[in-house]
Amino acid sequence: MSPLNTDEIRCKVEMLAASILAKAGVDLVELSVGVYKEDVIIRFAADLPRLRRGLPAGGITIGQCASLNHAIVEAIDANGFLGEQGYSLEFSSPGLDRPLVTAKDFGRNLDRVIHFWLKEPVEGKTEHRGVLVTVSNGTLVVQIRKNREITLTLGQIVKATLII
Repeated sequence: MSPLNTDEIRCKVEMLAASILAKAGVDLVELSVGVYKEDVIIRFAADLPRLRRGLPAGGITIGQCASLNHAIVEAIDANGFLGEQGYSLEFSSPGLDRPLVTAKDFGRNLDRVIHFWLKEPVEGKTEHRGVLVTVSNGTLVVQIRKNREITLTLGQIVKATLII
């Protein structure tokens, strides 16, 4: 059997991990596969969904990361698609300073202060800070002042980060 390329490995790992992550109630934020020397490096970043108000603040714990790492390693080994290929798997939270890109990224940060830059000015500015109020169908509502909210689409945002 010829060695798999990183895209094929990524697809197989993502397929194996999908049910494990779903059962744990965790969202995959990022999955990357690379090669260092002769070993495959698989990196997961995952977090708890927070798309509705009332869900607990705080993300995935170190214990959950360790447990999911172990479960995914077992699934990869049981499947055997890497054969004798050496690999390492890293599983972590996305981190507080990770850029917000997708609707799920924003949804996990409802009621938190975000800093964002826009392609075109809104309210005369391309840079704003505010509390993320809602996320729905690619549209965000952000409270930028006490009694002032703006509505944006994901497409208007050049960059967004969580204020720590």
